[in-house]
Amino acid sequence: MATEDIKKTETFVEADFLLPFLAHAPMEPVNCVIEPTRNGGIRLHDGCQIPTITQGALANVLKLKPEQIEIKTYYAGGSFGRRITPTSDYHVDAALAFDLLGRETPVKLVFTREDDIKGGWYRPMHLQRARIGLDKTGNIVAWDHRSSCKSIAKGTFLEKMLVKDGVDHWSVENISDTLYGIKNLAIGHSDFLSPIPVLWWRAVGHTQNVFTMETLIDMVAAKAGRDPIDYRLDLLKSGTKREHERFANVIRVVRDFSGWEKGQRRGFAASYTFGTF
Repeated sequence: MATEDIKKTETFVEADFLLPFLAHAPMEPVNCVIEPTRNGGIRLHDGCQIPTITQGALANVLKLKPEQIEIKTYYAGGSFGRRITPTSDYHVDAALAFDLLGRETPVKLVFTREDDIKGGWYRPMHLQRARIGLDKTGNIVAWDHRSSCKSIAKGTFLEKMLVKDGVDHWSVENISDTLYGIKNLAIGHSDFLSPIPVLWWRAVGHTQNVFTMETLIDMVAAKAGRDPIDYRLDLLKSGTKREHERFANVIRVVRDFSGWEKGQRRGFAASYTFGTF
């Protein structure tokens, strides 16, 4: 057990992280347009990210058949998850207004920035605690990582795919599937229950877990008295997948081009997220 092995080490690193709720705050305010069509249905103009979810939600609210809901998807805008709420929150608001006006008048809904920030659907608040034991040469003997946050996937259409043994993959991604060769890694996770709705926020779990993992690697390297880039490369040596080799090569290229050895070092972090290094 990692926790027991850490107790046997003379040198260890420990840290707590509290990451707050974060609003998407897209550059363009959340907005959409609903207009009537000749078949008694509607046409929605919006950059929604999963149109079939929105189509079903609007059909349910307006008591229409799904085929009566036409969605014209726009590729403009950068909401990075805000337009994919499981409840289609702002689409439903627009549909209710359209219904109240007799279903003959087009409706344009635009959230104020205040509405958007106060409306929920944030990146979850996240609490993490890590304790890492090192041997006399500074190598990792054991890594114990605990976390708690509200699940994004639970209660959505993706729960069956992403929740395993009660744990939402997005809550622990980049920790449980880190490319670093941490052999004795123990992870514990519990859901933080809150009435505040949460949502995918850009890179989902990577947005907080890359920060915590890379900070911890830096702390471990400092405790071991070793260069943080060299330490990362050492952790990647045991990997057998193509991603391990590519990740190490990317780190080497960045090190060489940045003048890391000669310049003033201001910190380093690296990640592998959605197929990109």
